[in-house]
Amino acid sequence: MTARALISRWHDNPELGVDAAVRLISGEGFNGFDGFGSVDGRLDLRGLSMPPVEVVKRIQVGRMEFDLLEGILKVKNQSWDSLDLSHSILPHVWFTDSRIHNCVLDRGDLRDWRFWRGTITESRFIAADLRGALIGNDGNRWTDVDFSKANFAGAFFVNGVFERCNFSHAKLNKQWFYACALRDVIFAGRIYDLMFDNRVFDERMVAGPLERLDFSDATLEYLGFLGCNFADVIWPVNAGITVFSNYTRVYGKQMKSLEGQTDDRSAAARRIASRALEGPGHDGADGYFNKNDKKIAFDAETAEFLEQFLWRTIDEVGEVRVNP
Repeated sequence: MTARALISRWHDNPELGVDAAVRLISGEGFNGFDGFGSVDGRLDLRGLSMPPVEVVKRIQVGRMEFDLLEGILKVKNQSWDSLDLSHSILPHVWFTDSRIHNCVLDRGDLRDWRFWRGTITESRFIAADLRGALIGNDGNRWTDVDFSKANFAGAFFVNGVFERCNFSHAKLNKQWFYACALRDVIFAGRIYDLMFDNRVFDERMVAGPLERLDFSDATLEYLGFLGCNFADVIWPVNAGITVFSNYTRVYGKQMKSLEGQTDDRSAAARRIASRALEGPGHDGADGYFNKNDKKIAFDAETAEFLEQFLWRTIDEVGEVRVNP
């Protein structure tokens, strides 16, 4: 059945659609619901549409504009279990202290979904539209979740736990995982300008080592890691990547070695080292260097110099380096 046909059946049965929406948001449950049966053991709610959210006022703060929305759907202390909501149109749903288990939301319109203290397990969001969503917040836990090909443009990943999740070919460009714990997570496809920041200044944050992440089938361009430690991460092979321990010590040594050097390549090395040491540091965190990024930023010869200089410095200070 096509997406259009799935959506149309609710339009042809408006009372049934309203009943399903009320049950979904209120937590009433679906006992006695006379709908469209089940799909692979899950209640068939495919193509369900919620009433549209209305912009009632636009607020100007300095140079920024904010929309005041009416009709946001708030789900609190509820559980969604064994539902198939593929192709559904459910934007602006905000969850608090709620649970999603064994649900399918593939290709759904889930823009601006937000989670506070949520638990999401054994569910799928394949090719879902999650633009502007608040994915990790207040310790949300995502376990055995498939985000393949999902669109995360403008989304926020803050203070969440991700275990056995799949982000293969998801749109993560220019995204930022802040204070998140990731374990056994798969990334594949082109990943551009993605930042992992585990510098924590609040004991309530859940940030932990990046454990057993799998980048083996990914093309990495301008990834950043701040305050991170790598545990059994699988990197692409022969991709010009160097991973090393204690980046503050290594780059601090480089800055001393570069004193008085005025040539262009030394200037490039100084720029990289000083930028790495900017802002709050994190002693003991691991470092990441991608030679291919430096080829784009500078040129092949400079990238070769920077790599060799980094390797010598790592060896001089006695740190550990890995070249996948």
